[in-house]
Amino acid sequence: MKYTTWKAVIIGIMMVACGPSEKEAFEKEIRAKSIDYFATYQQREDWNKFLSFYHPKITFTDVALKTRTRGLKEFEKFYNWPDSNFQKISPKQKHLELLDMLVQDSVVVARGHFNPFYWHGEKQEWSGGFTIWLYFDKNLKIRHQVDHIQYPASVILSARRN
Repeated sequence: MKYTTWKAVIIGIMMVACGPSEKEAFEKEIRAKSIDYFATYQQREDWNKFLSFYHPKITFTDVALKTRTRGLKEFEKFYNWPDSNFQKISPKQKHLELLDMLVQDSVVVARGHFNPFYWHGEKQEWSGGFTIWLYFDKNLKIRHQVDHIQYPASVILSARRN
């Protein structure tokens, strides 16, 4: 082979070797999926799109409320976005603000806080924040979720009574 051909082969090999690994490519996909997930969560308008992020056998834990669900139907019942008792302060308002997001392998840890909203006609201003852990499967579906939400005491007491 000529020198220029060898040079092209070597450059090609170096480009492949220096490209992103499968792990890095997967993390990039997880990051993009998570950004879309939290954008959907922020808008809190498209329930079907929100549910599409989840695996049918999702397991979910809300640490503060000591609640666990198994399967999409139980998760839907707990999250219950269609409940008309929830109202944003204004239609364009984001339901939550995402402050940080870390992606490691197939796990996403996100931290933020909820913006004020109305629940049963009463304005809610939750001063505490949240940390949400999302565990994705190889098909980019959330297989497990753990919510650490700093609820007001009244929410926790109400949940314990029910």
